[in-house]
Amino acid sequence: MISKISIRSILVVLLFAVLGCGRTGQQEAAAEADLQAGFQVLETSCFSCHSPDDQAAMGIAPSLAAIKAAYGGKATSPEQFRNHLAAFLLSPSPETSRMPEAIAQYGLMPKMSLSEEEVAAVAAYLYFTPLEKRDWYAQHFATEQERFHASEQELPQLEQGLHLAMATKAVLGKNLLQAIQAGGPEHAVDFCSTRALVLTDSMGRELHAGIRRVSDRNRNPANAVNAAELAYIQDTRSRMEQGEKPLGQVQQHGDSVTGFYPIVMDALCLQCHGSRETDISPSTWNTIQARYPEDRAFGFALGELRGIWVVDMKR
Repeated sequence: MISKISIRSILVVLLFAVLGCGRTGQQEAAAEADLQAGFQVLETSCFSCHSPDDQAAMGIAPSLAAIKAAYGGKATSPEQFRNHLAAFLLSPSPETSRMPEAIAQYGLMPKMSLSEEEVAAVAAYLYFTPLEKRDWYAQHFATEQERFHASEQELPQLEQGLHLAMATKAVLGKNLLQAIQAGGPEHAVDFCSTRALVLTDSMGRELHAGIRRVSDRNRNPANAVNAAELAYIQDTRSRMEQGEKPLGQVQQHGDSVTGFYPIVMDALCLQCHGSRETDISPSTWNTIQARYPEDRAFGFALGELRGIWVVDMKR
């Protein structure tokens, strides 16, 4: 059960009731907005691992239709479905999971940096979308993308940069998980040293933006910060120490704008960036030292700011 519900969370809760009965024009507009929010969270954070096509070959995580079925789907009330899904997404563990077979096959999913509002929006989209229908993906997914995916040019600059960063994160995350599944954290170190920058640059070209990951405690020398990036990191860390949620920021530069977006430590990151004593295995540490003898990107704790996304865009 979610302990604290923000105003937007309450609106999403109302969405479940609204979609189950007759709707006014204003109600339909509100419901559409929240379904769009759910689709966009799935697109940037979930589709790279959890396929929306239930007939696709098995990937690196269960399909969205399988998840919907495991957490109750239409067999539960909308509120029960939301609460079951939120219990796991906000605190992944074998105890909160309803998919023990998936954990045995794929491993426990790391905690995602999703807010309660985003989790509620995802639950709304999954509950009210017939992903389980055999022909749904082939007949409707492209329409859903057109319906819910606003072009970057239509978004405010802060959100535009975030969308670009999260799209890149999804590609990197998918490849990183595949590397870990293929050969453990040591193989992930090899992936990061040879492929991460290449994939990031490739995504930047595809999305027509400059996209980088940087840190003041970097592993790869190419990921070092400049003065402006360091100032944002220091200010954000200070705010997080006061209990504030890390937020993005944009800076104007004539005909361009640069967006800064936090990278917060999750459970998956700990295997290569956590404590040497408790999180990083000796074999992984030896691989890191062989690749990066001047490495400073370790000793982070769960939830700590590890670095930032930097997105350069045209105004």
